[in-house]
Amino acid sequence: MSIVFLLSVILKGLGAVLEVLLQVMITRMLGLAGYGTYSTWVSAADLVYWVLFSGITKCNTFYLSNKGTELRRFKAKYYSCYVLPVLTTLVLVLALEKGRGGYTVIALITGMELLVMDHSSTMMAQGQPGCALFGEYVLGRLFLVLGTLVLYKTERLSLGTLLALYVIQYAGILVFFLIKRDREPRRDISKELSLRKWGSYQRADLIQALISQMPILLQYFFTGAFEAGIVSVVLMVKKLVNFISGPTAKVFLPEFSRMYHAGDKAGIKQCYASIMRIQMLFAGSMAVVLVGYPQVLLSILAEELLPYTKQFVGCALVFILIATLGPCSGVLQMTGNEKKDNLYREAALGVMLVLLFVMRGSRLVMLYALCVQALLEGLVKYWYVCRWMQGSAVKLKTYCIWWSVPAAVIAGGCLLHLQHSALAMLLAAGLIDIVDTLGGVDVYSELAFQTGKESGCIVDVQEGWNHLNGEQALAFSRERHALADGDNQRGKNQQAVLTAMLRKCLSPTMLLKAGTIMNQVSSEVETNLSQAQINSLIKYQLNKNATWTIQSVAATGTNDKGYCYSSGDKLLFIMDPDEDVVQKIIDLANVVEEGGTLEDGESLN
Repeated sequence: MSIVFLLSVILKGLGAVLEVLLQVMITRMLGLAGYGTYSTWVSAADLVYWVLFSGITKCNTFYLSNKGTELRRFKAKYYSCYVLPVLTTLVLVLALEKGRGGYTVIALITGMELLVMDHSSTMMAQGQPGCALFGEYVLGRLFLVLGTLVLYKTERLSLGTLLALYVIQYAGILVFFLIKRDREPRRDISKELSLRKWGSYQRADLIQALISQMPILLQYFFTGAFEAGIVSVVLMVKKLVNFISGPTAKVFLPEFSRMYHAGDKAGIKQCYASIMRIQMLFAGSMAVVLVGYPQVLLSILAEELLPYTKQFVGCALVFILIATLGPCSGVLQMTGNEKKDNLYREAALGVMLVLLFVMRGSRLVMLYALCVQALLEGLVKYWYVCRWMQGSAVKLKTYCIWWSVPAAVIAGGCLLHLQHSALAMLLAAGLIDIVDTLGGVDVYSELAFQTGKESGCIVDVQEGWNHLNGEQALAFSRERHALADGDNQRGKNQQAVLTAMLRKCLSPTMLLKAGTIMNQVSSEVETNLSQAQINSLIKYQLNKNATWTIQSVAATGTNDKGYCYSSGDKLLFIMDPDEDVVQKIIDLANVVEEGGTLEDGESLN
């Protein structure tokens, strides 16, 4: 069993890596809104599958855990009398409703997913976990990654081609299962399968589908593709966290069923304790990455996600916490307690719907509702499982000890981040103090844009002249997300603020107040000039009214990724500058150093 579990962890881990890679590729190639649209279509198909058909997989696990058994006659009737009519009706409804057959791809994906999951769960229960896990977690995702790359390179990547690729990957998995499936004679136990049991499993999956799939769909229809993309990313985190619980469920659920039929409650408790320890181990590592350094993953996916870091971390914490409580639903479903499982899941869904109504004005209410639902369902189910097993499988002291190391690592990372943030705040405060001491500055902007909250405050910048106070000048200098040219334009804006500050300092009024101003901002300015030299410069300027000019030059180049001297082995976003532009800047610097005057300089006074 330990070898099988290790194999499942490796395969599920590889599948998780491929899933993240696929999401990064689609997000980068089609944008966050494009990924949101793609996720909406796939979620719609998943929703149909989980609502109507997924109960068969639980039946496979529960009934086929005894070796040498099959459900041949039941599945023949199941597909001919239920699946085929339902999917046919769905195709007709979608075709008639939309006036074309494009939306029928949802029914096609649903049917292929059902066949794949049916074969996978059957092979798991009948003792072929390696083939089942490889096909379900690795083969399909690998095909999607390679296929997406080919479509992008051939300039054929679109929503339609991606969905077609999604269907083809299921066909490939199914062919693999049919080749690898063991064909030894088995005893047909179709008469033992209770329709009430199947209905109970299907009811559980229906509720779970509403919880896991509906958020993306509702977010898409209520607010649009961009917000749906954000919710999809957060649910991707949930999938990553399921890397912890997925292998354990696949491997141990048949064991729970066998031990339950044998009346071995002590064995179930011992097995559950082992699963909890394993999941806590993996959850700790996951928490270090997702909670300690969330910006890394978000930056890889899309910089548009960075303003939502707090929501991302909050959701990650909830999902990781619930994952460490073990496969509560699996235990309840495999030990005759599926009614309790359904009851608690439905109650949590009810709370989720109430929260959606109460907080309907919030832009990302889906995320908050999902977290509340997950916490409520997970904690209540864990309480009942402990009650059924007559005690917690893992003591609270052990639970806390297992979490001490990842907590210390996260705390260290947060401390370093706080130190960095404190330094940034001090630097920012310096600019704010200087500009406010000057009475604000008049800044010329090449573009009209609005700064975001992440820049410090929201400022409606007009093309042309803008009078800015200290806080507004800092936001103007920081903003890059609202600018098409990003960091390059931000550098130009920072030069514009410095030019405005110099212009304000050269006015006679400011020169007369130079002593007071220097005293006020002395803690924010470093200089190797003596006070006597500064006084001489001020007197010279007042007497001569000398004309000063400044010329701002911004380097241009090609955006890329690379290594810098200061970054060590860390890959950063960089710009490879144009050599002719760099040479021009060097020539201008040489003119100044030689005492010359820049011809294109802007007069400051």
